Amino acid sequence: MTQETEIFLPHHLRCASHTLSLIATTDFNKILKGTSASRINHSVMGKCTTLWNLSRRPKSSEIIHTILNCSLKYPCPTRWNSLYDGITQLLKYKDKLNLVLKELNVKYSFKDIDFEYLEELAALLKPIAGALDFLQSENQCYYGQLLPTLYSLKTRLEMLKEKNFRHLANMITPLVNSLIKRFSDFFELSPSINEAILATCFHPCYKLRWISNEYDHEKNRIQNLCINAAENIFNNDITNNSNSSDEDDDNFIVYSSQPEAKTIKKADLEVVTFFNDKAKSLNILNNYPIIKKLFIRFNTSLCSSAPVERMFSMAGFINNPTRNKLSDITFEKLVFLKGNKDKLTI
Repeated sequence: MTQETEIFLPHHLRCASHTLSLIATTDFNKILKGTSASRINHSVMGKCTTLWNLSRRPKSSEIIHTILNCSLKYPCPTRWNSLYDGITQLLKYKDKLNLVLKELNVKYSFKDIDFEYLEELAALLKPIAGALDFLQSENQCYYGQLLPTLYSLKTRLEMLKEKNFRHLANMITPLVNSLIKRFSDFFELSPSINEAILATCFHPCYKLRWISNEYDHEKNRIQNLCINAAENIFNNDITNNSNSSDEDDDNFIVYSSQPEAKTIKKADLEVVTFFNDKAKSLNILNNYPIIKKLFIRFNTSLCSSAPVERMFSMAGFINNPTRNKLSDITFEKLVFLKGNKDKLTI
């Protein structure tokens, strides 16, 4: 490399799961400060936090386990759905929570209005938690999943307006606006996310089904974008095949190439046929060679820091104070074995 060499870095893609987590935490708390629900939220979450903290003490944890027959899930900032999971668990055992507080010698108790607020909060966080679980899946983590997930999340949040919320009705619209703001390029279908559009359209599960009536005016542009991508792949294959035949000395005769209209028509036909195919299995990609190449080209693994967070958690369990004499090599091997135990056979 010389001083005149220009370095071009790949396009930066933010972790969508982390961004959704910010909506459910940072943005939610900012919006909550300007509403009448902030007071009851402070009171209810204070009670929940006290209960969660007590569950981490050995004696208190034993009492909780005796009454509930399970341990409480403790919210953790690095586990983005842990708050939702913790709230839903408390609601599951709400009939026994006051007995737990009494046995733990806690002066206050949960009231009916507290459970009412927690139920509304769980309903509000449920769509975001579902989207996070879907995007953090280890088996299906294609880039093409992102757009349908965001659009479905927006629809599910807007459907909550039909519910008669008493405390958090004014939170729904600001949360939807926060979602649109943080993923503005995706909701505007900006040219900067053309690769995300192509990844979604060439995924057998989605194709053009994810485009709602709100974006009908963009459907022709998206179809043309897909056809152009297919034509480029097809033309590159023809060019490569012609170059390889030219290098063969035994083939002296030069044959006339097929008319360009036919090659383009073949690519267009395959795209249209694929879009009309109702099958959703990835196996149908074998019937569409051009689409299969485009699927492999654009459907990379979804950009997410969730696997890294999981690895940090595993490393924390291994590198604990009782095992502080581990060498770097041994520690690395233990983390590797822990993270890949499902793929190892003995």
